[in-house]
Amino acid sequence: MRNESTARGSGASWWMVTMCTVLVACSFVLVSQSALRAKATEEKLEASDEFYQMAPVLCEVYTQIREKYVEQVKSRDLIEGAIQGMFTKLDPHSQWMPAQDYQ
Repeated sequence: MRNESTARGSGASWWMVTMCTVLVACSFVLVSQSALRAKATEEKLEASDEFYQMAPVLCEVYTQIREKYVEQVKSRDLIEGAIQGMFTKLDPHSQWMPAQDYQ
């Protein structure tokens, strides 16, 4: 009888050790994922901060061109030109297609 209770006890101990190991592993995975998400969020915020720092420069250039360029330029042409420039900066294969060119 004693051996039977000892066998049950070791089975319960094995079960507890296994469950604790699984819980620790799951906790590690969750903490790692949370850290990775936090880092990605931080990088996105830094990128958006850079955008918001540069946006006034873009607006100022737009305003200066509209007010002081020798010829009158349509706003749509300036904005589409800026967008085309962004795509050109990416790689030689990317390009902007305005809606009227796409149809």
